Amino acid sequence: MRLWWNRFGLISAGEVRCKQAGQPHAQLNKASDMEYISEVSMQQSSEIESDRTAGSLNSCRISIALATCNGERFISEQLQSLNEQVLAPHELVVCDDVSTDKTFIILEQFVENARFPVRLYRNDVRLGFRANFMKAASLCEGDL
Repeated sequence: MRLWWNRFGLISAGEVRCKQAGQPHAQLNKASDMEYISEVSMQQSSEIESDRTAGSLNSCRISIALATCNGERFISEQLQSLNEQVLAPHELVVCDDVSTDKTFIILEQFVENARFPVRLYRNDVRLGFRANFMKAASLCEGDL
């Protein structure tokens, strides 16, 4: 399984194919507009799926890294989706890249009502989407 990065975050090749097939529920860019991040072998993918269905991921600490910058238009919906997941993450680590809109205010409000720990960071200078995401990922403490 290939993992890609676009302005909406990290996505799988399956989501890319879904968009290329013109399915309306996939709100993503074409694969050519995305940056290739890494590849997960089919064996690793099936092991992860079998662990998930066997319930062993419940004991695994899952971290979510979220990089934001001027995302007030979409961030509430994304945070709501994370908060409604059946399996709550161990933590959400958010790095805001000097947003000039209400993104950071929305994030601060979410921290008060989230059903899992949220660590919120605001950069002093703009890092750019790649470095901002890598910073968020490096601050994660979970197993996955």
